[in-house]
Amino acid sequence: MIGGSAGTALASNLTYTMWINPSLNVEEDAGLLMDRGGAGEGFCFDNETDANTSSPTFGMAGLGYVWNQNSQDTWGWNTQIHPPTNQWSFVAMVICPTNGGVYMFNAHGVQYTNNAIAHDTEDFGVAWHIGSDAADGNDGDRTFPGSISSVGVFLSALTSNQLTTLYGVGAGTAVIPPTVTLYIAKATAGDVTLTWSAGSLVQATNLIGPWITNTAAVSPYTVAVTNTQTFFEVK
Repeated sequence: MIGGSAGTALASNLTYTMWINPSLNVEEDAGLLMDRGGAGEGFCFDNETDANTSSPTFGMAGLGYVWNQNSQDTWGWNTQIHPPTNQWSFVAMVICPTNGGVYMFNAHGVQYTNNAIAHDTEDFGVAWHIGSDAADGNDGDRTFPGSISSVGVFLSALTSNQLTTLYGVGAGTAVIPPTVTLYIAKATAGDVTLTWSAGSLVQATNLIGPWITNTAAVSPYTVAVTNTQTFFEVK
């Protein structure tokens, strides 16, 4: 368990992410990233255990969260998402004004559930605990058994595509686009030549846009002298 303070922050759109690897079945209400500086909010396990004896996650509590001033509508909401033991999963809690969501990504695929209720704006980061919850009365009942890595906090509600990208980067399966540099050099009669290794050339008459794809441009591309200011970039 790691505890600490980040000061007081307010959020109505928020995402917690992390990688978890439970070494054994996690008990109900165990903390992942919890803050009990006030009424309490954060990412944790819910109060429901997988009771299916034929399930590989039998006896494992489900992922959950606490929000809305410690409302039972959040901590009492059962996600049915049970992480496997002895393997890494990328998990996320996403809060926005209209709903709260919980995600899990691992080698078995992705699971997601949505709690479609209003969510308020709350203080957070005052008394963070990673891997535990101070509401356990210091008896350790809400301590996460296993490893936690790469905890992230985003002041926005990340989309499923953004979370999938984060999972892919962490798992080493993401396709990272190459870094592309746009070169400019003088040509004849005051013209300039643009050269780039990949992507499409887009241009605009000001930095605000609109940016338009130059469908005729193939590297190297020579731009004739004009009396119009033009900006170029590669997408």
